[in-house]
Amino acid sequence: MFFHPPYLSYSIKQFNAIAEPELSRDYHRKHLEVLAAFGVGPLGSTLSPWYNQPAVTVFAVYDEFDEMLAGIRLERLEQQPYELPLSHAICVDSPDLLPKIGRHKGQLAEICGAWVATTARKCGLLQHLIGLCIDQGKKMQLDYLLAMPPEHTKGIFTEYGFSPVPNAFGRSEYCYPDDRYKSTLMELDLSLQLAQASPATCS
Repeated sequence: MFFHPPYLSYSIKQFNAIAEPELSRDYHRKHLEVLAAFGVGPLGSTLSPWYNQPAVTVFAVYDEFDEMLAGIRLERLEQQPYELPLSHAICVDSPDLLPKIGRHKGQLAEICGAWVATTARKCGLLQHLIGLCIDQGKKMQLDYLLAMPPEHTKGIFTEYGFSPVPNAFGRSEYCYPDDRYKSTLMELDLSLQLAQASPATCS
């Protein structure tokens, strides 16, 4: 699952966002650049004050020249009034889900802010990063992980055991980040994953 061409040599750094402001700024800048290349403006995951929160873990991929190639975040819902980034996407159409998410405060996190540079696409980096987030969620003894992948990455989350989360009307899909994209609110029950070991490792 984590195959990558032999010419791509990379390492992955894990850090706490609030403890590494310079790395967080670099990650944030690269994320915005990738979004802009697709004609997408700032999202909930870029507008939220994640870099000031104590419970945000960042995984960043670097090439042999120490250039950041990809990244992803794991944001733990730990305190109010801070909200998970996906709240911006579902608050209008699925207000019934927000209190349900809030009840798991401290035991739930969102995988978000994923991006891969054009030069590193189709190398398995996103799969590797998602696997690391799941491993980290288990280490943090979380009950649930949430994600909101678009169609082109939904299959990866499905392979990892994520399933759609319907609202009161049975809907789990949203036009996000804009009308050109359809994203699905998904969850992974980590209590069902305890006996499964992820092949991802952080080097």
